[in-house]
Amino acid sequence: MRRQPEASSTRELLGSVVVFATEDLRVFAAVAQEGSFSRAAMRLHLAQPSISERIARLERQAGTALFTRTNRGADLTGAGRRLLPYALRCLELCAQAVRAVRANDADARFRVLMHSSFAPVIMPFLVDVLAGHSIELSNNDAHSEEVVRAVADGTADVGFTIAVPHPHNVRLEPFYEDPVVCVAAPEHPLVGASELSVRDLMSHNVAVNVWGDGAASFIEQLEAAPIAASRLRPVSPAETAVALARLRGYIAVCTFSTVIRDLTDGRLVELPVIDLPRWVVETFLVWREADQLEGPIEAILKSVKDVEGSPSAWLGGPGPAIKP
Repeated sequence: MRRQPEASSTRELLGSVVVFATEDLRVFAAVAQEGSFSRAAMRLHLAQPSISERIARLERQAGTALFTRTNRGADLTGAGRRLLPYALRCLELCAQAVRAVRANDADARFRVLMHSSFAPVIMPFLVDVLAGHSIELSNNDAHSEEVVRAVADGTADVGFTIAVPHPHNVRLEPFYEDPVVCVAAPEHPLVGASELSVRDLMSHNVAVNVWGDGAASFIEQLEAAPIAASRLRPVSPAETAVALARLRGYIAVCTFSTVIRDLTDGRLVELPVIDLPRWVVETFLVWREADQLEGPIEAILKSVKDVEGSPSAWLGGPGPAIKP
């Protein structure tokens, strides 16, 4: 027969768990974002001593300083920088919980998670597929590992990811493969060349959206060329690389779906780089296996399985072409 833990051991275990109050995390995030206790107090409509007291309590609980006080305000310490993304996620989750509790049951909420690089491509697809469903459709940004965890624990209904490890209660359905291309503005000096190699890029500024298995090989090729570190910009999301190409004369290396409109409209031109490594970004639909395949999830799953072609099949038209 298994012995029950003694009361003192249980108390010690509970005492080792740090519990951060939501309001303290809200104050912490405000100070981090404002870079000042006084500006955070104004933003939250609190007295500055109250702000200082809450930060001091949070630091006692964490067992370390979260801010360095300076004449200019407050700078995050290393521990503070590590805490900030978790604090923001906790606050957002609390806000979602409040919205879920207060929502009208007649207006079902449908929560989608995906990385911001995917959203400009996938959200138009979802809007079309779910047009006939009476739901409140929301989309939030998250990395693929976070997407899988959120779908697994029920804080998201579906998600879109690259290939990542996933728990047994989550299914991944292949959606589309997106090839990576090199593009530049029409006035770029490499536009018009009939054939280019990765080595030809070394004397130009290059912005790379680091996605997919070919990304590491491509950067290794550039560094071996060699390209100066000051010319190479790994960026995220993919739209950042596109903006640098349009506005600052960079070569952008990103998925084809990200630039299809710019290529169609002539704002960017694809460069014929013949020795790019085999490089595609495969996207998957993620859903919980225990969920009943009906309503929005059934519609999305059917569309993902039946859609014809790559994102170019639906980005340029009124909606995805679904097989009959």
